[in-house]
Amino acid sequence: MGTKIMSKNSNKAVIIEGFRTPFVKTGQDLQDMSAEELGIRVLRELLERTQVDFNEIEEVVLSNIVNSLDHFNLTQAITRKVGLPQHVFARRLSHSYLENVFNVATKIQSGLVKTLIVGGMESMSQAVVAPSPGLTKIIKKVIQSKTWKDRLKHILSLRPKDIKFQFTDQNLFFHSISRGGLKQKVEGLSDYFHISRKEQDEFTLMSFQKACQAQKKGIWKEEIVPVFPPPDFELLTKDPNLENIPTLHFLSELKPCFNGDHGTVTEGNSSFPADGAAVLLMMNEEKAKALGYKPLTYIYSFSRVSADSREYNQGFLYAVEQALKQAKLEIKNINLFEIDESFSAQALACLKSLKSSKDIDNPSEKKVILEEVDPKKCNVNGGALAIGHPLSATPIRMVLSLAKEMKRRQMEWGMVISGACQGPSEVLILKNVLN
Repeated sequence: MGTKIMSKNSNKAVIIEGFRTPFVKTGQDLQDMSAEELGIRVLRELLERTQVDFNEIEEVVLSNIVNSLDHFNLTQAITRKVGLPQHVFARRLSHSYLENVFNVATKIQSGLVKTLIVGGMESMSQAVVAPSPGLTKIIKKVIQSKTWKDRLKHILSLRPKDIKFQFTDQNLFFHSISRGGLKQKVEGLSDYFHISRKEQDEFTLMSFQKACQAQKKGIWKEEIVPVFPPPDFELLTKDPNLENIPTLHFLSELKPCFNGDHGTVTEGNSSFPADGAAVLLMMNEEKAKALGYKPLTYIYSFSRVSADSREYNQGFLYAVEQALKQAKLEIKNINLFEIDESFSAQALACLKSLKSSKDIDNPSEKKVILEEVDPKKCNVNGGALAIGHPLSATPIRMVLSLAKEMKRRQMEWGMVISGACQGPSEVLILKNVLN
């Protein structure tokens, strides 16, 4: 699916502003903040800094994968607690894709709405776990027992093998990241593209170096909002994982996740589960001008492609081709790229698939000439390998970071590439409003 969003009418979809919390590794500084609290913090900051009239906001769309048991509609709870009026339609999504941004832009383009907020938040530290089936059965018997004698009888029937917990069905994706599932598929991706362990470790180190340099320059300050996490409520204003850059030697010594000593994917060259939230304020261009806002960037075109896991390069490649075709651009026109860093091998595979695009099957089907992408244009401030990967917040963070960097460098075209080794590959093209 390839779609050009921007048109000649006044309903062009623009990003006005966006913010995120610091991204923090699970079990650390943000572990006691729920997804709701993280969402409230970043949404409240967006509303305060932009001074947007609450009555102008028509819809809020927030995604959350690692589900909380607190609310059926987490987005509605968040919008009410920040003071948005009852008429604001609050929608929660249980998936996290660039498509969320595209769908909002499409609504604006169609004229259905004029002002929306889109975002995502995760408290991956608070991923819901449930008793194993065996333990659940015994718990039910204890609850249903009418006497203390019967309750004690069932409790004493517990065996060590019964005392197990597992992630709930909604959190299987989180489980697959933290325990292996996707990493094993990425191992196949690295084999397919002949990506060495050294290449992956070097790419990871480079991500850290660029992210740390951006932090020293104060670049992240433009998008990060301060938080005061419990229980100590000490001010947190930056991504804490950037305090220490790993050495290449340290990364090379880590044990592979699979295939013994022959494996290449490690905990070091994979992004880490993190807690965090990010939001964007979007409007149509006419409304933005009427309210006195200067757009940060235009949403220009979008493409989403699903590829079989046996065709590792097809998803990345065709998604880029379709997005460029819709925008009537060539890859050389793109000034900056923001590429998904869920895994080092994944980002490298994306770059290699573009480089080798002329060798794929059915070359006659190619509509856009692709070529090797200059690494200096890619993830210029690092990515998820260094700062972390709160699932629903990461795609929003990628769009936000790229939009601000395009504005900072006064560059016209930017491309966000997101995709897993199995499943959808997505591409979003941004157009800067040059001064």
